[in-house]
Amino acid sequence: MSRPAPDPSIMPESQGGSFNFKNIMDDFYNYKTEGGDSDTELQKRAYQGNMVQSVLDSQLAQQLGEYNSGLAQENMTHQADLEIRNQTGLMQEEFNYGMQGMDAQFQYGEQGSQNQHERDLGMLSASGEEQRLNVSAQGDQDRLGEIVKGEQDRLTNDLNNQSSEAIATGRYDADKTIASTQADASKYGADQTRAGAENVATTRAGADTTVADTQAGASMYGANQAAEAAKAVASTQAGADTTVATTQASKYLWSGSSQSRIRKCSYHTSRSRYNSC
Repeated sequence: MSRPAPDPSIMPESQGGSFNFKNIMDDFYNYKTEGGDSDTELQKRAYQGNMVQSVLDSQLAQQLGEYNSGLAQENMTHQADLEIRNQTGLMQEEFNYGMQGMDAQFQYGEQGSQNQHERDLGMLSASGEEQRLNVSAQGDQDRLGEIVKGEQDRLTNDLNNQSSEAIATGRYDADKTIASTQADASKYGADQTRAGAENVATTRAGADTTVADTQAGASMYGANQAAEAAKAVASTQAGADTTVATTQASKYLWSGSSQSRIRKCSYHTSRSRYNSC
C-alpha cells in the first residue's frame, strides 16, 4: 500500500500548524483502503467511532456544562436571593432587637430617672423637714437662752444696783463723816489759831513793854552819862578858845538833846505804833 507524498507547496509552518496536524488529518481521511486490508478499515472505523463518541461526549459535556452553568447561575441567584432575604431578615431582626433594646433602655432609664426624681423629692422633703425641725429646736433653745440671759441680766443688774446703792450710801456716810471731822478739825484749828494768835499777841505786847522799858532806861543812862561827860569836857577845856568851846558845847548839847529825842521817840514807838516824835 502506497501513500501519496505530501504537497511540497504547502508550508508546514502556515498550513499544518505546529504539529502538521492538518496534513496528518488529510492523509488519514483521504487514505483509501484496498481490497483485503481489513485492519486499516477497522482502524478508520474505530477512529470514526471514537470521533463520533468524542464529538458526542463533547456536545454532551457542553450541554452538561451549559446546564450546570444554568443550574449554577440559578443556584447562585437563588443563593443570592436567599442571602439577601437572610440578610434582610437578620438586619430587620437586628433592627427590631436594637429598637427594642433602645426602647427598653429608654424605659429603664426613664424609670430610673423617675425613681431618682422621686427619691430626690423624698430626700429634699426629709431634709427640709429635718431643717425645719432643727430651726424650730434652735429657735426654742435661743428663746430659752434669751429668757435665761434676761433673767440673769436682771439679777445682775439688781445686784449691781444694790451694790451701787450700798456703795453710794457708804460713800455718803463716809463723806458726811469726813465733812464733819473736817469741820471739827477746822473749828479746832481756828480755835487753836485764835488762841495761838492771842498768846503771840500777849507775848509780843509783854516783850514790847519790856523792850520799851529797857530802851527807856538805856536812854536815860546814856543821857546822864553824856551830861556827865559834857560837864567833864567843859570843865577840862575851860581854857580853850571860846568859839571852840561854844561850838563844842553846842555840839554836845545838840547831840544830847537829839539822843534824848531819839530815845523818847523809840520809847513812844514801842508803846504805840501811831505815836510820832
